[in-house]
Amino acid sequence: MWKKLFVLLLSFDLLVIVAGAVGFAVLSQPHKQPSPPAQSVGQEAEIPLTIGQDAINTYLAYAVSESSELRKTVSYATVQLGTEWNLQFGFLVGGRVLPVSILVTPTIHSGNLDLRVQQAHMGGLPIPPAVLVSVLQHAPLPAWIVADRDTNTIDLNVTARPKSPYGVRFVSYDATTKQLSVILLVAPKAALPPQA
Repeated sequence: MWKKLFVLLLSFDLLVIVAGAVGFAVLSQPHKQPSPPAQSVGQEAEIPLTIGQDAINTYLAYAVSESSELRKTVSYATVQLGTEWNLQFGFLVGGRVLPVSILVTPTIHSGNLDLRVQQAHMGGLPIPPAVLVSVLQHAPLPAWIVADRDTNTIDLNVTARPKSPYGVRFVSYDATTKQLSVILLVAPKAALPPQA
């Protein structure tokens, strides 16, 4: 059971990682625009990014296929963005794939992402949101991920997440375009190669 919870929370963290990967790809591309004024040493560079479900799902498929630990417990992981987000997982149980679907409503405030669990199903059977969040409360989660049973919410407090090598701040989510806007915070040390 803890592996299932780990995979669920891993998918949320993967969203953050996708934003980081896109940010580093943007940094590595040559730009024809003039460079902005140099920042003082120690300041973080803020890189605005907009990502959609295709980028997220591509990364999830990659993560599942490349992680030997993940392949032992997860067959697939996807997200469908809309007014509500549908998180879908295929857990491997006894040689069979057990489908799990979690419907959440995203809210962004102060740079953090709150996911209110509306409903959950495992193998076609409903799981009460309060039960799912209660189980997550007792799971060994990073300190910046908080499961709040009173509101059936999973709070991704990414502003409290360590910013090494990068930090993330959620800006907005547009359900019409299905685009998530984030700011990637990169310290100058993270972008520069180590000095000999």
